[in-house]
Parts: sequence; structure tokens; C-alpha cells
Amino acid sequence: MTGEELANPLGAGGEGQGSLGRALEACERNAFKKELTSLLNRYGWDNFCECPDHILADYAERCLLGFQAAMNDNIIWHTSWKRLGEK
Repeated sequence: MTGEELANPLGAGGEGQGSLGRALEACERNAFKKELTSLLNRYGWDNFCECPDHILADYAERCLLGFQAAMNDNIIWHTSWKRLGEK
């Protein structure tokens, strides 16, 4: 796995997509979202939040993608500056 793939496993879409992004093609993302939707419904989160389970699943997926972007920023921040004593 390249450094770019480690820093951005889901990829930004298109040609520069990371390895995980390539692995999670549309059918796999749909399967994930379908299972997540079912899980949220099974445990009553849709009733608790008074929101359809598919909307909650979309929100959770966007949260995961946002977290991945934050982790990418964290990796870049930690690896792009010189520490004390480095040349």
C-alpha cells in the first residue's frame, strides 16, 4: 500500500481513488448501507430519532467519510513538518 493509500484509503473518487475506495464499489457500498439501515431499524434507532432509518444510515456513512478525511489531515500534519533536531 502506498503512502497516499495509507493517508487516504477511501480515495477522493475518480482516478485517484485509494485501494479501499476501489474495493467499496457501488454494489458493496449499497450492501453496507442496506445492512446499516437494517441494523438501525432492528435496534429502533429510527423510532428513537424520529427519522427514517435510511436517512440515519446516510448520515452515519457521511460521518465515517468525514472522520476518514480528518484522519487524513492528521496524518499529513504529523508527517509534513520537521521535528526538533531534524534536518
